[in-house]
Amino acid sequence: MDNQLPYSELFFNLNRCAIRLKTEVNRVLKAEGFGDITADYWIVLSELVKSDNTPHNALAAAVEKDKAALSRILDGMADKGFVKRIDSPTDKRSVLVSITKKGREVFAAINPIITEAIASSISSISPIETLELNRMLLQTLRLFG
Repeated sequence: MDNQLPYSELFFNLNRCAIRLKTEVNRVLKAEGFGDITADYWIVLSELVKSDNTPHNALAAAVEKDKAALSRILDGMADKGFVKRIDSPTDKRSVLVSITKKGREVFAAINPIITEAIASSISSISPIETLELNRMLLQTLRLFG
């Protein structure tokens, strides 16, 4: 038993880190006057900045959300004018998600704030350790396909 890797501990620590980073991002956004924007909004906007007019199901996969959770996030974002849904011209069953001009402006405003909040949160980790941690996480993600 002593030789077993602490897989459950690894899982719990990864989960706790993700939750705490998200909580910190939300706290900083609120403190900076962006209280109506969440870390989830930022994640979706980040993806749409890279690939606009994305099918809903592809966006859900890219941001690691199930379709229902993404729909709830998109509802809030659409109400604020950050995104819009468009019927796909090639597939009537599909909906494309597009970032609006307002969404791009909000992303441009919050991205440096969030980047700094994350950097500050992990400032005790050296840049080389941060790169190595990211490399290991990416390697692990590739294992999941």
